[in-house]
Amino acid sequence: MTTHSREPGTPPGTAVPLSADERAAVTALAAGHTIAGAAKLLGQHYRTVNNRVARVNQRLGFHRTVLTVARCVAGGAIDTAEITRDVTLPLPELSAEQLAVMTALAGHDSAQAADLLSIPERKVKETAREVGRLLRTRTRGHTLAVLLTTGTIPATAALPRPSVANAGAAA
Repeated sequence: MTTHSREPGTPPGTAVPLSADERAAVTALAAGHTIAGAAKLLGQHYRTVNNRVARVNQRLGFHRTVLTVARCVAGGAIDTAEITRDVTLPLPELSAEQLAVMTALAGHDSAQAADLLSIPERKVKETAREVGRLLRTRTRGHTLAVLLTTGTIPATAALPRPSVANAGAAA
């Protein structure tokens, strides 16, 4: 399976292949495990899993693993069966504000999402935690993976787009 690259100088839409080990690590993170939890689940050393995830982050051009997880889920690069296994379906209905925040977080970090939505970063983080509690997910990456997998937020939210800083410079 592949997902799309954001690597500088790489043409848009270029696929970045994930090795089986990288796919397993990112899938574990999407299912709500921490790096340590993923390492234990996969029977591997923490550093091994951390390095694999770091390589995927680097290839996709992200500094935050949660964005890598969202991109891999949205791009179909990982098996999504594990993601919703421990989540009660159908999902509870989310407010328009919750959906807007989570959609912004699928492709941006908290500060960028706050700028994009013109709300305080603290509100973005509070809303993300609130949605996580509602869905009974374990991590923000798991929350986004569930929302992307179920189609609650569109997969396009996690696809490449100009960053907030670059968008202002281009205008």
